[in-house]
Amino acid sequence: MADRHVSADKDVPALLAPVLHRAESVIATQALLISPISELFPRLRWGIIEANAQWIPYVLNDVRERYLRRGKEMPQDILTAKNVYVACQNRDDVPYIISRAGDDCLLIGTDYGHTDTSSDVDAITQFQQRMDLSEPPRSRLSRIRSPSSRARQH
Repeated sequence: MADRHVSADKDVPALLAPVLHRAESVIATQALLISPISELFPRLRWGIIEANAQWIPYVLNDVRERYLRRGKEMPQDILTAKNVYVACQNRDDVPYIISRAGDDCLLIGTDYGHTDTSSDVDAITQFQQRMDLSEPPRSRLSRIRSPSSRARQH
């Protein structure tokens, strides 16, 4: 097998792409939560997809500090109050995320139709079988739905 050398010109951008995508999602979510855009467009829903959800507690802590610096209190359940929904993945620490953000702001999807290695067509079944959730997984799944089922609900 030939030696594999990482090229800064070619490989580093490809290696950083997933990290940069998450960074963009974090920045966009922070901006949505501290801006008045949800008051201007109260029926508009925002979906943060394919960036996992593990970063939500960080964003909520940061946004809470920004509200406090303005002499305001951050609204309870701010993500759902501002119609921001984040797609979680089975590898996320979902119980921790739920403990910090609640579960009404979470979505789960399968990437069905994609043929890349991140596709997880069994995501919902895997989620139902998780043993690390405090409630039976089926009742939790009734609240953490696929984006398509949540869209049909509204």
